[in-house]
Amino acid sequence: MITFYNSRFVKFQYYESEEILQQTWNYTHHRNHLHFYQSIHQFLYIIDEYKTKKALIDFSNFTFCLDAQSQKWIEKNLFVKLAKKNVSKIALVKSKDHDTQDSLQTLFSVGMEQQPIITLFFDTPCEAKQWLTTKPVQGTSAPGTKFLLYYILAIACLY
Repeated sequence: MITFYNSRFVKFQYYESEEILQQTWNYTHHRNHLHFYQSIHQFLYIIDEYKTKKALIDFSNFTFCLDAQSQKWIEKNLFVKLAKKNVSKIALVKSKDHDTQDSLQTLFSVGMEQQPIITLFFDTPCEAKQWLTTKPVQGTSAPGTKFLLYYILAIACLY
């Protein structure tokens, strides 16, 4: 594991053997948009540098509610660019803050519907990482089928 950056706000780690980039939000009170956008640019830089196709974003301590302008910016500057970099799976750990999680659910469900990236929310980083490292079942090429299989695998992690 390589730790690229670790501040009181965010940490970036790359797991070489699994080829997974993990972004962990440590503490997000008193954050501003500029700092948030900078973290997204760092995330994209590392994805580009290591050509990783899988990412884990741990929002469990994330408490920064995203306004409509920020959501549009993320769709344009993160989601579209991740698709262009051929990222295929993003595992998301749910925020402990209910309002923040609602904002994130909306952002990822609406913003990613036009992208060929599979995203799922999980309760723990362990569940998220397990889903990312699970190989897809062979012979399932329909997009809906692929999503359904990953969803079933995610549910299986809970039991």
